[in-house]
Amino acid sequence: MLDERCWLSPEWSAVLDFALGLELEATADGRIAAALWDLVAAGADGLGWFTTVLAGAGIRGVSTLPTSMSEVADALWKLHAAGFVSATSLAELLATTDLVDPSDVVSVVLAARRDISDQAVWEALAWCGEQGRIMLASSISAVSEAHGAAAALYQVDPPAAVAALRRRLRKSLPVSPADAIVLAALDEPDVESILQRYNQQPGFKPLACLLGWTRREVGRKALRAGLQAADARIRLGAASGLAASYGNDIDRDNFDALAALARSDPDENIRLRIRSKLNVVGMSVPWVEAALAHIVGDLYRPADTHALDTRDSSKSWGGV
Repeated sequence: MLDERCWLSPEWSAVLDFALGLELEATADGRIAAALWDLVAAGADGLGWFTTVLAGAGIRGVSTLPTSMSEVADALWKLHAAGFVSATSLAELLATTDLVDPSDVVSVVLAARRDISDQAVWEALAWCGEQGRIMLASSISAVSEAHGAAAALYQVDPPAAVAALRRRLRKSLPVSPADAIVLAALDEPDVESILQRYNQQPGFKPLACLLGWTRREVGRKALRAGLQAADARIRLGAASGLAASYGNDIDRDNFDALAALARSDPDENIRLRIRSKLNVVGMSVPWVEAALAHIVGDLYRPADTHALDTRDSSKSWGGV
């Protein structure tokens, strides 16, 4: 059954992982791990699928493996060299063990990257021990397209991630939504610094989003005030920052504030942008979807056109 039905089947991966976990029990006989290794040793695992399942179980301490973890590690290295196991998977499976030198895995991960902004690269480096974390912190502080690097480091070393992001902010390097979790962990002085920058350039949307991602009330208050600005760029930035700050956690008051702009802002581009943002939230939040449906006529009607159920409708629709 393992050979004919389970190989390369994502559904069976979770089943086998669970079964191997059960073999951690002292009463287990290890027959599942033994069967998997027999398939690997017999050359029946051409793409390395069974090998990676075994490696994941071995890292968690399954003591019933019929061979040493070093042999499994050797098999993974061969599969990687053949192109069947990615560098990021290799890092996740081996870099936290004592079977390899983490610096070797770091070199493999960096050599294999095709796009420096690929978040999978940063997540793989996070697995690579101290050297990987040092590489991540350095990249956060200096690499312009390090999208997601701070979030990856935050999963293994939150203080180091916050410190590295603080250095990035001091250099005014861009911060992406992928690192919002780290922005929300900044200290109050850091947030005040972002707020000061926003107050100096309230029409700069990236700064408004940056302030929003901190999820602090002092920033949200400034963004709500920006919704009333005469400058369309400031209104759009403030709306974008509020949408970024709340995401799917938006409350009724802030929904109403954004919906008011989406319905009646004199700038058509702002109405369209905010409507799109609210529609995205509505896809995941039922009450937002229902609230948007209730005002759908206002959202999609041109700003200079009156609703059909108003006394002024004839002015817009050519009635008498």
